[in-house]
Amino acid sequence: MVDGELDRALDELPEDMGEVLYRGWMLTADEYEALHSALSDRGWYLVNDPCAYAQAHYLPNYYPAIEAQAAETRWTWGTDLAEAWEVAQELGSPPYVLKDHVKSVKEDWRGCCLIPAGADRGTFNEICSRFIAQRDDRFEGGLVFKRFLPLSPLANQIGDSTYNDEYRLFFWRGDLVLACPYHEQGSPPTTFGDFAHLGSRIASSFFTVDVARLITGGWTVVEVGDGGVSTIPKGTNPSDLYEAVVGHRRRRDV
Repeated sequence: MVDGELDRALDELPEDMGEVLYRGWMLTADEYEALHSALSDRGWYLVNDPCAYAQAHYLPNYYPAIEAQAAETRWTWGTDLAEAWEVAQELGSPPYVLKDHVKSVKEDWRGCCLIPAGADRGTFNEICSRFIAQRDDRFEGGLVFKRFLPLSPLANQIGDSTYNDEYRLFFWRGDLVLACPYHEQGSPPTTFGDFAHLGSRIASSFFTVDVARLITGGWTVVEVGDGGVSTIPKGTNPSDLYEAVVGHRRRRDV
């Protein structure tokens, strides 16, 4: 799909299957629109149309819905570093968390994701440039800077690794249907009722909200994602998600 060979990718699909759920790799808005169009020609209709996909996929679209429950955030359109520095300064002094409109490079936390406390203009430019190079042709939209909020590590760590207490919440047709801990040794389950209202604030039929416990207490929204391209955390059986979706549909039909 990302190479534009949609006919080849969809060649084996039967015709006229009606509404379908996409679960796969992250796509740009243009790639998703092309997939939506190609499937529609075959009588398949994605749960999320291109507008709904973009609503939950790109931070500038969903940030107004989560602003009250998330770290203060600023962003640019494009990669101009002078503009980026000016925009980031609106948050005050660093540290900041860096990403583009879709994704971070958190696997290289020190090199491409965290702009540390005390960072000067040169360090800022160096980290941003490295991030842009790492994202390469999958860079999306512009640079995003989030005020750094210390997150609570899990009480029971594995070996020398440190994990934050995080959950991925799945929303279907406006309702929170499943909460999945990112790590099996996560904190005791909670209903996450404080985030249920996001189901009506984000114009998508299937999306996710990542939340993390703050070291000072309470929870914060980390990011939002389209449900079709959001991974299911390890330790969660994929059938739990599909059963939650099917169960929700049955309850709505009663």
